[in-house]
Amino acid sequence: MTRIRFKSFKQKALKQPGVAEAYDELIPAYTVRRQLVALRQSAGLTQVVFPQNRNHK
Repeated sequence: MTRIRFKSFKQKALKQPGVAEAYDELIPAYTVRRQLVALRQSAGLTQVVFPQNRNHK
């Protein structure tokens, strides 16, 4: 049994009606998530430490 590669799966999925539109709607949310991860990493915080410190004044 051959495993389908993600790139091939994505290309095929995006051709289905509505999938590309739904995918495009998610782009802003994932952009913000990537920015938050980059900020957390540049501050030297781990995923464990960040939630503990986010409400710290």
